[in-house]
Amino acid sequence: MKVLLKLLPIYATLFGAQLIMNYFNYTFIFSRIKLGTYHVPLFGDFTSWWKFVVAVWIFSAPAFVTGTILVAWSVKLSLTNFGIMYTSIIVGQVVSVIVTLFFMWYRMGELPSRSGWIALALVFLASLF
Repeated sequence: MKVLLKLLPIYATLFGAQLIMNYFNYTFIFSRIKLGTYHVPLFGDFTSWWKFVVAVWIFSAPAFVTGTILVAWSVKLSLTNFGIMYTSIIVGQVVSVIVTLFFMWYRMGELPSRSGWIALALVFLASLF
């Protein structure tokens, strides 16, 4: 139980970081590439996807900086609580996959297959140990 209490702040920090970064990725980049509508707020419309991606990255940069700071904070928490960075990296991978799946479903309407769900559940379970 004591380990779980040390893991929860890392999970929460990385969850917040992934929510911020994936929201901008799936709202302004990936869903629009899928639909073929290359529009960026404050920047306008684009005809080529690579110019569109650069414009979205510039538009989303403040959110990505915030997310990166939260990821660094989770590494600091991992080093403080466990003495190793490894814990934060494993938790980060699990949280990243979970949040990415949510936004793929929420913004793009796609979900993994049954085998994909089983693999994800096993990875999540393994991260707790």
